[in-house]
Amino acid sequence: MMNKLFFIACLLFVLFSSCKDDEPTPMTACEGAEEMILEDLTGLLDGCGWVLNRADGTRLEPLNLGDFEIILENNKAVKVLFDLDPNAASICLVGNIVQITCIEE
Repeated sequence: MMNKLFFIACLLFVLFSSCKDDEPTPMTACEGAEEMILEDLTGLLDGCGWVLNRADGTRLEPLNLGDFEIILENNKAVKVLFDLDPNAASICLVGNIVQITCIEE
């Protein structure tokens, strides 16, 4: 009888000591996003609107910027995940055309 109680006590100790209640680190919505600057080219260049300026000086023309709840302000820093859209065309012609998958301030 004593051996059974000892065995059960050891089993319970192992079960409860192996449990972790550490919460996982929360991910941000745009984990791994590239930092960019919003720029409004409306009226400055024909057919242009909002573009994204990358750190290397290149620009991206987002097709779906209006799909996101973000306040558009000139020279605003944002973090962006995107996919190139090789089938899209633009009359602005200042950069690659992209579909934004995630954007945050």
